[in-house]
Amino acid sequence: MFSYKNRLKAVEFYIKSGFRLRYTLRCLGYPSSRVTLKQWHQEYIKNNQSLHTEYKTENRHHSKKYSKEQINSALKYYFSHGRNKAVTLKALGYPQSSDTLRQWLSAYTQEGYSTHRTSSVKSKKRYNQQERTAAVKALLTRVVSAEKIAAQHKVKRATLYKWASQINVSFKSMKKKIPKDISLNELQNKYQELFKEYEQLQKDVYRLQMEKDILEKTGEILKKEEGINPQNLSNRDKTLVIDALKNQYSQQDLLSLLKLSKSSFYYQLIALYKPDKYAAVREKIKTIFNHSYQSYGYRRIHAALKNSGTVISEKDVRKIMCQENIKVKKSAPKNILLIREKSVLL
Repeated sequence: MFSYKNRLKAVEFYIKSGFRLRYTLRCLGYPSSRVTLKQWHQEYIKNNQSLHTEYKTENRHHSKKYSKEQINSALKYYFSHGRNKAVTLKALGYPQSSDTLRQWLSAYTQEGYSTHRTSSVKSKKRYNQQERTAAVKALLTRVVSAEKIAAQHKVKRATLYKWASQINVSFKSMKKKIPKDISLNELQNKYQELFKEYEQLQKDVYRLQMEKDILEKTGEILKKEEGINPQNLSNRDKTLVIDALKNQYSQQDLLSLLKLSKSSFYYQLIALYKPDKYAAVREKIKTIFNHSYQSYGYRRIHAALKNSGTVISEKDVRKIMCQENIKVKKSAPKNILLIREKSVLL
């Protein structure tokens, strides 16, 4: 039982802490159950910010409504599932509070069943080194509470931390053993650091995979040479790559990686879907370039187009050759070059 002053202090602290049950119980050390604190808070609101001065005793014999079979069943489940009160209450649905279960355990010990309790401990499962390591890894990389991890492996929470202090886990970020006297705050800080490191690694993997796909698409669509820096591409080429990968990655991430503004992307995207007024000229340039054994530069190709009646500037010819990746790779023999030049001009 708790005095009026202690109960009032607990309720006021619970309200000031933003209605954080676990934090209140951990700081004050009482009451032993979150249900009890909730009942005090409800009574506090119902009675206009006050509590009863005398502690109610009407539920003192609350356990009498449960049969001996139910009590024995609850105790058996408690001892065979890691002695976890919360797990027992959730699995069986009774009793209504952990205080009642604690009373049953107290009566269970006082009635001389300590021998039976010891035998049940001895009959527990023996965990090998592999199972212990798996349990410790689950504890250190958990996203749920340690109590739930302990319930999953059917051990006590203290046993998990004992294994963690004995096993040197083979994680790169967990090479040091966990000291036995480590506090809860230090464990939480450790978990937060590892979780941040895990998130950063995921971002790095995502970025590296995106860079790899950009290089592959650059070679596949634009026929660029290996080792080219995608950031040195023209805005048009960058737009082509982004448009091909926008279903796999975020458009904003692609724009940021290729250093292309959003306005430039949409400008180039609209231009790509416009009819190409140089479509016929492109084919002529490719034909002239191939007939010259790939030895004509943009000046000679411009002269050949001019002689064939096609009016276009040298600047546009050079621009089209860059877009089509037309580059002079070798020189043809002089005699063959003269023959091809005559045929082209004709």
